[in-house]
Amino acid sequence: AYHEAVELRALVHDWEPSHALVCGSNGMDATRQIIHGAAALLCSGGLIALEVDSRRAIDVTGLVASNGAFTNVQLYQDLTGRDRFVLAKRA
Repeated sequence: AYHEAVELRALVHDWEPSHALVCGSNGMDATRQIIHGAAALLCSGGLIALEVDSRRAIDVTGLVASNGAFTNVQLYQDLTGRDRFVLAKRA
């Protein structure tokens, strides 16, 4: 959401593209599109790897798992211990 983007550190706010920081009312519109697109485009065994906002990591993991097109959905932490990466294989 926009109010979250303006609160980010300059290191993030000044370098990330705006559409990566503000995407729909809950910040997940592009993520939903990526998951849906990957389900349609990836061959069986293909990998989807998403870097996500740690505040939404559980939600994104759930979206990938509930899509039905992916297996082995895993959530990984970054070097600071924050939930950051969602990986899964195309069924």
